[in-house]
Amino acid sequence: MQIDAFIFKILLLSVPGFVTYIIYRKVAIYRRSSKSQFGFHDVFIVIIYSLVSCGIYDLLILFINLIFKADYTDTLSKLFNVEIFNIKELAFLIIIAVLLGFLFSLFETKRIINKIAIKLKISQYYGDTDVWTAFNSNKSIEWIYVRDHKLKLVYFGRLAQYSDPGEVRELILSDVQVFTEDGEFCYKSPTMYICRQSDEITLEIPLTEEGEKNEIK
Repeated sequence: MQIDAFIFKILLLSVPGFVTYIIYRKVAIYRRSSKSQFGFHDVFIVIIYSLVSCGIYDLLILFINLIFKADYTDTLSKLFNVEIFNIKELAFLIIIAVLLGFLFSLFETKRIINKIAIKLKISQYYGDTDVWTAFNSNKSIEWIYVRDHKLKLVYFGRLAQYSDPGEVRELILSDVQVFTEDGEFCYKSPTMYICRQSDEITLEIPLTEEGEKNEIK
């Protein structure tokens, strides 16, 4: 087998791993310094994801061959022989990669591995979730006060969206009331986008349990 053909096959088999990696980066909540950063660590992760996808595919092929007496070729055999991968095989590998991407994202976002370790008393470490994410992802939080130390204003509204950890603090509020720091009402806005540095805003939860939109006292 020619070296060029072998390298081409390696590149093809890396596609599923890259698909899993992209989904994980888009869906999972975790600390990251930059969304665009791609280094050696990320290359290694793509390789691992590719190996997992190919491993699952080869196990399925083995199962099908044993049960149905078929003669399908696994990825490992094709990698070192003259056979090439067809569209159906690549499509199936990508489907596996997509499912893995969502599965790994679920494990990371829900801290499932950390919870299992805590249950088994292996560790007390719950994960490195950013406090910003932990606060905003709390399902009991609906209405919040946002104190804007830069403009000396206070916003009261329904929390709609928030930025990823590690990024500039971004919020989208709906049904917003804007007040001065002294509690004087200024105006209302149906939707508001807020972008500040981490030390320029403070988030507070209203005292009322249902988050009724009362003026600041």
